[in-house]
Amino acid sequence: MPELKDETFRIDSFWWNETDINLYDGWIMKVKINPTKDVMEYLEGPAKWEQIFVTYDAFVEYACAYKGCSKKILEEKYLPTEEKLTLLAGKQKETSEQYKIFYTTAIQKKQCAGYFIPRGEKLGRVWECCLMWLAGGNDAEFSKEWWKITKGGKNYGFSGRLFK
Repeated sequence: MPELKDETFRIDSFWWNETDINLYDGWIMKVKINPTKDVMEYLEGPAKWEQIFVTYDAFVEYACAYKGCSKKILEEKYLPTEEKLTLLAGKQKETSEQYKIFYTTAIQKKQCAGYFIPRGEKLGRVWECCLMWLAGGNDAEFSKEWWKITKGGKNYGFSGRLFK
């Protein structure tokens, strides 16, 4: 049975620049952004220290460097897929005891970092749900009630979780 690491994937952010970013609902939040502008880190709120990878390619590049492996190995061994998540969380868009157990054991409140919307440079659904990159560039969204895979997520930015 696959097992997600407890923490979201992060890279060193010690030397990044601080800035403000707009939230979709009109609020403003402090973040750090790396020099290549492909990773940001929250500096406040319940998701403090969580990171968003603005593109799938950026996430894969950093995760491959961390694991010391190729993209192919990363996607096959360490990244969530629809099949592996179904084993862990049950069927998509279904409230079940299996999903409740998965959510309470695998998703921490601080991991509900929402997503980055490049169009308008805003963050959405922060503190509402956990979204993460999947192998191949799709994403999975986990709310308290159910989970689903979104196939159009390549235009957004998400957190990353790896398997142990």
